Amino acid sequence: MEAHIIQRIGAYLIDMIIVSFIVLFLTFWIPQSEKYNNAVKKGEELFNEFLEEDSKLSYDEYYNESSKLRYTLDKESVIINIIQIVVIVGYFGSFAYYNNGQTFGKKLLKIKIVPSIDSELNHINLIGRALLVEGVFTTLVSIVFVFLVDYKKYSIISYFFSGIQFLFIISCFVMILSRNDKRGLHDIIFRTKVIKE
Repeated sequence: MEAHIIQRIGAYLIDMIIVSFIVLFLTFWIPQSEKYNNAVKKGEELFNEFLEEDSKLSYDEYYNESSKLRYTLDKESVIINIIQIVVIVGYFGSFAYYNNGQTFGKKLLKIKIVPSIDSELNHINLIGRALLVEGVFTTLVSIVFVFLVDYKKYSIISYFFSGIQFLFIISCFVMILSRNDKRGLHDIIFRTKVIKE
């Protein structure tokens, strides 16, 4: 029997808490660069200046300056982003594969990922799900383009792929709610479904 949407959301929230703690533990020891710290400080100052009633900062100026700062932050966070990708793919892809389609969240809520056709669970399919659903693909794109283009082009590319990611997640959610088999777009692409244990 297909898993209920509440079970899937609950399992996902539990899993994201676990993943966040793992990433935080692994990246806590990595010192932030002076450029990163300066960009954070300037970002806060810029935001406060933009919010002031008598601010002389136009929206275009704010957007341009904040894009530069975001570019710097993303460039200085590449190592952390790579660690995050490895943890997410490892947890939602490999860990789930070696645990019969279950993460800790899915285990607690008694659901699991299974193939939608009569075959064995495929490791590549679980990794593919993680790449699309967990935003890994979008993060990979940002890691590549932050070194290839200037901040203006990077901002456009970054927002474009973030928008695609958002639409993908919304479409998955709508499909899970509306389809009889409760499969999202990610399930259809990677020939999986989530069932009650």
